[in-house]
Amino acid sequence: MQPSSQNSDATARRRSGKLIAGALTLTLAVTMQTGVLVPRDGGNPAFVATANAAYNPYYYPLPNYEFGRAPKGGLARIPAPTFTWINGGSTDRPAGAKFSFGQLAPAGAEIDEHTGSIVFSVPDNAPVGDPIRVDVTVTFADGFRRQVQALVYVNNGDAHTLTAKYEEAIGNPYLTVYSERPTFVDGYGRSKAVPAGTRFAKALGSNNEATVNVETGEVTLPIPANAKIGSVIEVPVQVTYGDTSTETAVFKVKVEEVKQTLAEITNPVWQGQEVARGTKVIIANSGTQIPAQTKAEVVDKNKTSIGSLGADGTLELQIPVDAPIGEFPVTVTMTFPDNSKKLVVVKPTVVLAPDTPKPLPQPGPLAPVPAPKPEAEQPAPQQPAPQPEAPGAPNTPNTPNTPNTPEGVPPASSGVPEKCLATAIGLGIPFAALLPLGIAAQVNIPGEDQIRAQFVQQVEMATAGLQGQNPQLAAALRNAAHGLSSKQTLRALGAVAVLLSGAALAGGAYAACAPQATPVVDDFVDLDEEA
Repeated sequence: MQPSSQNSDATARRRSGKLIAGALTLTLAVTMQTGVLVPRDGGNPAFVATANAAYNPYYYPLPNYEFGRAPKGGLARIPAPTFTWINGGSTDRPAGAKFSFGQLAPAGAEIDEHTGSIVFSVPDNAPVGDPIRVDVTVTFADGFRRQVQALVYVNNGDAHTLTAKYEEAIGNPYLTVYSERPTFVDGYGRSKAVPAGTRFAKALGSNNEATVNVETGEVTLPIPANAKIGSVIEVPVQVTYGDTSTETAVFKVKVEEVKQTLAEITNPVWQGQEVARGTKVIIANSGTQIPAQTKAEVVDKNKTSIGSLGADGTLELQIPVDAPIGEFPVTVTMTFPDNSKKLVVVKPTVVLAPDTPKPLPQPGPLAPVPAPKPEAEQPAPQQPAPQPEAPGAPNTPNTPNTPNTPEGVPPASSGVPEKCLATAIGLGIPFAALLPLGIAAQVNIPGEDQIRAQFVQQVEMATAGLQGQNPQLAAALRNAAHGLSSKQTLRALGAVAVLLSGAALAGGAYAACAPQATPVVDDFVDLDEEA
């Protein structure tokens, strides 16, 4: 039987390949269409033709959820799916893809439409070991869809296989008790590590003032002042494991009678440290715990309140701006809830702030300088008789030890009068005091008048030696010293300028006293008038 051309054309539009019938070979021309296979519930996948070759199934990655585990009665968390190509290569989540639940999903389940992550509560009666199925539909940006399943297997959780335990503690009224971290054991009593992600919280219904560290499980419990001796205070703690299973552990404290006063058993320690004037400092307590409801008075040596005691035992001090430099004792008087008292002295060290200039030193009293004793004048040395010049020896010196001098000019004496030297030294010492006196006048340091009086007295004593030899010069030096030491001169010229002026006066006294010198009294101006 030979196929008609009409049938052959219809077949060609539907099939591809070669037909072989006996010795007859017929080549068929077909029209290929690009499309995708869309899964259908209860039947074969449907073929959906598309006009864009980019919609080929190989361009749609496959979503993959990892198997999850959750305890019955707990919370199941399924992370976002990963994507792989049909050939197995991994890829990123396609842009614009949206996620939604399919036909099967637990009641109350939630899905993130952008990432595909899922959260739901596992029923309390869910069979252990059975999976919970969650159908997810992934809709790509062009409308193409893929179906995928996420499975969560139910187990008993860590709360079923582990037990958290607290060691029982002993406490006293007014004091605070701190627990150790809880330990974990399995059903055989073997110690186990804390499961990753475990968190702790104060259980609902607890009516005490305890606090629980969310990460370590450590409990802090203040014992009430009216706690009954011999009673046991319980603090229920909810333990939530990383798999969301939960259990309740209990921290117990037995109340015992305080056999000593709180002042006897409380020994706080506040270490002294360097503090700057006008600043606030907080010093931690490195000693024993201070009972709650303790009252404290914090004062300095003048009984002025300068601080307070914090509820956590820290000491807060406000250093006065005029506090003396050095050790600064602070007295802390504590009155405990049982009315016993304790006094502790803290010794911070007050220092200058880094940007505070250091104060100038206080000038001390000047030591009196004795007046130079008058001495008898020494006779001038005899000049050796001139020797006749040897014939043929012109320009021979007149004396073997003296250079030639012009005719009519007597040779100068090589000695320095001791009286002149003593006068200059005697004036130089008090004039050296002009520097601290000038500083005192500039910054108003106390003791300025005392320094000035001693300076004038020493100048009087230094010029006493000149009184008999040159009374006019002595009077002029005294007047100049009075002028230099006046407040007006010191403030106008400054310490360094006045010191240089004093040095010039001492040099002038020496020059006026030296041999062959003519004192010029007019050169010593009245500085009081000029100032």
